Amino acid sequence: MKAVTLDNRLDAQLGEMMEELRTFVDSIQKPQVAEEGWTEAVMEGCEHLREGVEDLRQRLEVASEEWKEAFDDFSEKMRPRQEQARQSLEAIATSLSAYRQEVSESTEANVQALKEHYTNLCGEYSRLLVRLNEMKIRSVQGMARSSFLKPTNYTRNIFHATNGIVAVLLYHFVLTKSLALWIIGPMLGVFAFLEISRRFSTRWNDFLVDTLFGAIARPHERFKPNSATFYLTALVIICALFPKAAVEVAILVLALADPMASLVGKRFGRLKIYRDKSLVGTLTFFGVAFLASSLLLGLAFPVYGIGTVLLTSLLVALAGALAELFSTQIDDNFAVPVTTAFVAWLVL
Repeated sequence: MKAVTLDNRLDAQLGEMMEELRTFVDSIQKPQVAEEGWTEAVMEGCEHLREGVEDLRQRLEVASEEWKEAFDDFSEKMRPRQEQARQSLEAIATSLSAYRQEVSESTEANVQALKEHYTNLCGEYSRLLVRLNEMKIRSVQGMARSSFLKPTNYTRNIFHATNGIVAVLLYHFVLTKSLALWIIGPMLGVFAFLEISRRFSTRWNDFLVDTLFGAIARPHERFKPNSATFYLTALVIICALFPKAAVEVAILVLALADPMASLVGKRFGRLKIYRDKSLVGTLTFFGVAFLASSLLLGLAFPVYGIGTVLLTSLLVALAGALAELFSTQIDDNFAVPVTTAFVAWLVL
């Protein structure tokens, strides 16, 4: 499909609006209705963004008429995506108005309603980001994965850490490499089937995202492959290629360092060093990864000397932190374990 060419001003405005919208929606995850000045600031932000989004929706609608003249296949291939993008902009404007109205009441009783509006905003933002990328809007194409909203989800974080710890214990004390692959391989097949099948049924997709995996799903996973699929793919690769120690280090680093970096980064990460990644989040990843690797190798693999353990842990932590920091186009649930397992294999 040809790339859609908008006038430079509209293209740039779409990119700027997505960045501004992402920053604003990310900032209102935790309503602070009792905090002085919060209500006024959020109401002003909602109205400013609503007007901007509505203006872009109207301009996008006008632009579609120009596209029809420029592209012979517009009606068949582009119109559905353009219409979905327009609908998402309209839904975002409506959600911003509803959020502003709810905030204006400024009572503790409406906090739950604010959270519901926030969830709607996250979902529509993710939908719009996907549609604009499909339409090859230049200013939005570079944002992609790094600009998906990742709300704090303690249930997901606990599941993430627990799953990794259990996997390490099973692989160390119970499973052989071949048995682990016989288990993980079919699991990957099941998730691959779910990924494919949900693209053909909105109802099935909604059931998987909202009901079956509702407690741990992220907004963008309704429209993009979920992290579990990338994680299982990484597990198959590292289990097949690398020794037990390297595999266990990789799993534990992802299980502990990644969610901790996310939590700390969202809470204290004021200084950004790359895209939405903060300095404190990256340092947290490095510290937790180093500690986890050192403890695992020192306690579970006494065959390695202290020097080897510390050197491996240092390099693994550095590689994992860099992989997590720069994994904007590749899911970090794939990039981190593959990178750290490879580095651990080189040293051990």
